Amino acid sequence: MKKRVTALLTALCCLCAPLTAYAESVDVDVEFTYMTDTFTYRTNHRYGDGSGFYLESEIADPDFMVVGYFYRDESPEIYCYAVTPINDDHLIKRGTGQLELITVESELGDQELEIGDLLKIDGEIDVAECDPVIYCPAEPGTMSYLGNGIDVFGEEFARVIRMQMYIDLKAYYESPDHYFGLHIVHGDVNVDDNLSIVDCVMLNKSLMGDETLCDYAELAADFDENGEVTHEDSLSILKRLVGLV
Repeated sequence: MKKRVTALLTALCCLCAPLTAYAESVDVDVEFTYMTDTFTYRTNHRYGDGSGFYLESEIADPDFMVVGYFYRDESPEIYCYAVTPINDDHLIKRGTGQLELITVESELGDQELEIGDLLKIDGEIDVAECDPVIYCPAEPGTMSYLGNGIDVFGEEFARVIRMQMYIDLKAYYESPDHYFGLHIVHGDVNVDDNLSIVDCVMLNKSLMGDETLCDYAELAADFDENGEVTHEDSLSILKRLVGLV
């Protein structure tokens, strides 16, 4: 049965035209930049050290964007927001950090922030030297809420936040979805947020050297999460599609 399924997938690979993943592939030693007319996402290293957004919009000069949440141990309660700097080269070099819940509550009251929310700090910004860094307003700085960037830039912006933040943080945290509220669609090799036979075809083409996967697709292709991408992952995706998994 296993040989028949493999043969079927190989035949499908030969019949299908090349497929294109959602984002560019990133090499270890090059700077990654994702650009549109309204925003640029840049990371100076492959996995996150020095990442942030540059925005071109009508929103007034934000300092940070919420990109996820920190949880303490197994508690479902948020204790910090994960934020990435905006439009500030000095802060962007420090990369994604955290904004403590007590700071947000003291500045914004009980407002619950969402991924994509943009924040402005009037005055100096204090940075606590830890990993990840902690950002907060310096006295007498104040924080204000400017709105949600996804509302302005659309769902493509939301996808870039989710996928690139997952890529950036994967090297630092075994399970970034636990710490940051991010998620990855395992098996979504063509990066369309769905599982289909196209994912099997694309995975097999990559294993044969006929297709290059983007970074997110490489993570998603490891369906069984054992740290390597093999034909077993393709078989597992197929089994999921036909209801055997």
